[in-house]
Order: sequence, then C-alpha cells, then structure tokens
Amino acid sequence: MVRKSLLFVLFVSLLAACQSPNATRLETGEVLSESCQTIEHDAGETKVCDRPERIIALGPYLLEALVALDMQPVGFADHISLHQGTYNNPSRQIPYLGREMEKRISERALLPMANVGSAFTPSMEAILKLQPDLIVGTDANVEQYEALSQIAPTLLFEWGDTAQTMSAIGQAVERSEKAAQVISEMEVRIAEARETFSPLVAARPKVALLSASQLTDVTLAESAFGPCRALVEEIGFQLVEPSELKSTDVDMPAPFSLEALPQFNEADSVIFLSYNFSNLGELEDADEFTAHQFSALKQAWENNAIAQSLTASKNDQVHFIPSYICLGLTGPIGTDLYLDKLQAALLP
Repeated sequence: MVRKSLLFVLFVSLLAACQSPNATRLETGEVLSESCQTIEHDAGETKVCDRPERIIALGPYLLEALVALDMQPVGFADHISLHQGTYNNPSRQIPYLGREMEKRISERALLPMANVGSAFTPSMEAILKLQPDLIVGTDANVEQYEALSQIAPTLLFEWGDTAQTMSAIGQAVERSEKAAQVISEMEVRIAEARETFSPLVAARPKVALLSASQLTDVTLAESAFGPCRALVEEIGFQLVEPSELKSTDVDMPAPFSLEALPQFNEADSVIFLSYNFSNLGELEDADEFTAHQFSALKQAWENNAIAQSLTASKNDQVHFIPSYICLGLTGPIGTDLYLDKLQAALLP
C-alpha cells in the first residue's frame, strides 16, 4: 500500500483550507506476452501491454509528466475547480500546463481532453466511458486503486518523486530515452541556476521562505514543502528559520503570530509561497489564476505596519510566488517555472 507523502498531505490541506482495455494488472496471474512489460510503481507491479494511447492523468503532477514527454492524455482530473467540462482550450483552462501543452503539441494534434472529475475523487463512470489503456495517479488515489485497476492498468507514484515517475511512465509509453533526457535537462537547469544565482547568494544569502494565503496563517516553508524549499537551498541560499517558530508536526507547519515577524529582520529577502483556492469559479480563465494566488496577501502585507518594518520590506525584497508551481508541479516543467519566478523576483 502506498504511503501518502508529506508533499501530498500538505498540498491537500492547502486546497481544503480554501476549497475495455488491452492490458491487465500483473496480479491477475496472466503470462506476459512479448508485447507486455512489467512496470514497478508505488502500489506494486503492473503489466502494461502494447504502447498505451488512451491515458488518464489524475492530477497536474501526472499531466506534467506526460506533457514533458510530449504526450497528451484523453482524460484529465484537476485538483482545483477552475474549469468544468471538456478541456478544449488548455491555455485558458489549466494553469501553467495548458500553455505548455500548446507549445509542445501542434494545434492539429492537440485534441480535447475529457474532464474526469477531481484528481482526489475521480469519476469512475467518466473514466470507464473513455476506455483507457493506462491510468496514472499519485498516492492521493490509493483508495481508488482497486477500482481503477479494474478499468485499466493503473500506476501510482509518490507525489514529488520525479525521477521514478518520469522513468516508469517513460517505460510504460515506450519513451524511456525521452524520460531520461527530461530528467537530465532538469538537473542541468538546476546546476545552471546555481551558477546564475551565485553572485546574489554571495552578496545577500539569507532568505526567509514563508507560506500563507493571508497574514493570519503565515508559516515557515518547512520540510513538507519539498522542492519549494529544496530548490532554494540547492541554489545556495541560507534559510532564516527561528527555532521557536518551527512546527512540532512535520506534516503541517503551524501558523505564527505577526508579532513574530521581526525575528526575520536578518533576512535579505522574503519569499512567500502564496495560495488562494477560494472562489476559483469567479475567474474567467487560467491567466487570472496566478494573480489570484497572491494579490490579497500582497496587499495585506503592504498595509501592515509590522510587515513593513522588516529590512526586506524596506529594501523592496519581499516576493510572492504561487505555491501551486512548486507543490503541484514538482517535475521538470514546474522546476523551470519555479526557477524562472525566483530569477525574475530576486535578480535585477
């Protein structure tokens, strides 16, 4: 049984705070034919036969992996309620990944994707109608694994384990070389970012990495923030984390009082991993999603006397980046987007 990762637990909690197949499972005991292969994943081993063409992606993390492999699923389940109905205009309906799909897949080849409900509780009926030959999900889908596996071979992956996810999906869809290339390019991009940021790290190394949807729920971006935190450290920055503000629960950082903000006065920069998943139905399209994630928090910060007393505020070094980018999209595309956001914010 898959263990739900800290990254998954955190992402779900942030969301909640605001809002007949060609292949069969290996467990059936059938003998593998020459066109079948066994794929290892977090829920065990699954037999996948031929090359899957009708894939269901349960969540942006899995859609990201497929898009990075220049593939498109026939069905998609999002984590957020931004769009209802068929995904026939991805750039306006799916934050960040929609534009990437349109960049990587030609207009002629880009087909509408069925909406199969929520990534956490997908519609079995909608999935069954699509007659998929592969379903990919995360540790969020453990409870649906048996039911999904009755529809099509199902692979589940730990949220945030990019190397395993890309490698296994690449193997399943017969694009292993492409998957290896994508992973290598991501590692190169991180190494290049480390070099790009090195002068700034030498001059202003201390960063306060915080998370909030509003000023009353500010927390440290601790270990549960996975790649959001790891990338900032990997490019060389030192995180300012007063020990008394650290949470005793590794699964969920605890909010601290605004009166504690002066403890971050030594930080050269403050980066907020902001989120706001409320009232998404009021947004016209995905283009408004980014600003919606931080606009209210940013305004509250600018109007708060304690917040404005910090050295980083006085030096115009407080920045807001949607946590969705590095929590929801932990693979190669999200890494690129996150590093781009960090560079735009921190470098002149």
